[in-house]
Amino acid sequence: MLVEIQPYNDNTPVGSIIRERYLSGEKDKIESVFGNSLPQYFKEPSNYDNFEIFKKKAIDVSKRNRENDTEVKFIFNFLEEHWNSGNRFVINMESTLYTCTSCQGYFVYLKELAKQEGKILEIKMIANKRAEDTGTLKKLIK
Repeated sequence: MLVEIQPYNDNTPVGSIIRERYLSGEKDKIESVFGNSLPQYFKEPSNYDNFEIFKKKAIDVSKRNRENDTEVKFIFNFLEEHWNSGNRFVINMESTLYTCTSCQGYFVYLKELAKQEGKILEIKMIANKRAEDTGTLKKLIK
């Protein structure tokens, strides 16, 4: 998932646009694909011990584990690294796979948290609604 974050204080931009890339999956499995070293341009949770605690309840209504979804990783890092950098955020995301309803719900919770804290989140997700999983994605690109 590709992410761009522009923090603001009111309507004044704070710094440059922050660009991050996330991969879904467990850290050790992702690293094994890249020869046991994740390329620098991919973002993993900044504090892995805290992430282990944070992600424990990331399970969807079908009881599928969502602990290592890109959206969960992004939300954790956003709260850890960017939350205090402004009071308004414009967040653009682009994903190959469609965001599951559970992860969509996590974004709603994040927006609600922001509202309670006097912050504003504008989140835009670009994804193909038909690409719900890798099996469907493979059919779509044939």
